[in-house]
Amino acid sequence: MFKAQVLACMKDHFWNRVPNFDSEFRVRCKDGSWKWVRTRGMVVRRDAQGKPLRMVGTHVDISDRRQREDELRLSSAVFNIADEAMVVTNPKNEIISVNPAFTTITGYSSAEVIGNNPSLLSAKTHSRAFYQAMWAQLVETGSWSGEVLNRKKSGEVYVEWLSIKRVLDDHGQLTHHVAVFSDITVRKAAEGRIRHLAMHDALTDLPNRTLLTERLEQAIIRAKREKSSLGLMYFDLDKFKPINDSLGHEVGDLLLKAVAGRVVDCVRESDTVARIGGDEFVVLLPSLEGEKDALMVAEKIRAALCQPFHVAEQTLDISASIGLAIYPEHGNDEQTLTRNADAAMYHAKRRSRNQVALYQPGM
Repeated sequence: MFKAQVLACMKDHFWNRVPNFDSEFRVRCKDGSWKWVRTRGMVVRRDAQGKPLRMVGTHVDISDRRQREDELRLSSAVFNIADEAMVVTNPKNEIISVNPAFTTITGYSSAEVIGNNPSLLSAKTHSRAFYQAMWAQLVETGSWSGEVLNRKKSGEVYVEWLSIKRVLDDHGQLTHHVAVFSDITVRKAAEGRIRHLAMHDALTDLPNRTLLTERLEQAIIRAKREKSSLGLMYFDLDKFKPINDSLGHEVGDLLLKAVAGRVVDCVRESDTVARIGGDEFVVLLPSLEGEKDALMVAEKIRAALCQPFHVAEQTLDISASIGLAIYPEHGNDEQTLTRNADAAMYHAKRRSRNQVALYQPGM
């Protein structure tokens, strides 16, 4: 292809259709390698009929220049077609270039941001210390990456994964910052949903055993540090199985959801109500003045669950057998406290049900 183009260009010059010959093409060298050459020349002598007799010109090796141009074209293509947003700033941290993906993600056109500081995207949620640490690492190592909350032109806050690099000249002086980021809001939301499902009961949306254990361990650590008390309450529902068996699991599930709602209304936001299986629930009271407070909450829950439930056009009467253990009197670790609260619950159930039992040695 190049040969035909070169010959056509030369023919145009020979027949005076162009004033001189100028063409770039590849040639094979003696050692088998290829080089790019630029050839320029012109006819300096013709015969009476205008036929070329003599031509002068030059051949220049332009391989390096062509390589740089190819690299620039490739860089430009990557910059423009990349799915990630790219931002280039000068040493004053003023935006000098953005790619189309930047506009797609943020909603800002290049004309709206060029000359501005990238802080115009900030959602104002990160502390000054966060940005100070970012810039300190950037100066020290030449790069930084992490999650950042920013705001789109529409006002929508989004989560981005941001990578920034410093560009230095041959003398080590800063010439540019190059930032690449992508919107990971959807991915983060999916991760949050997965974690929520892993930590919560599918029916009632209460914390499950895994999350309860995590919170109980944290509460014990805090109570040890602050030398305070906490309460752990185990209870299951009296007369639930006959309802579930006679009216069906659908009614039973609706009843369990109603129970969960009532118990949550009986406690503070800082407390945890968990369902750990079947009709068995746990309440964690992470901050107490003493066992008297825990007994008051337990009695409040017992009384609430004694009130009739109106579920699926049915009026249902149940009650709860509640066992209570207090840290540190009844255990100073998660396993002991759990075991003793469970034992107190079974003591209440054996005694006559619909009761609150505070753990005692021997239960």
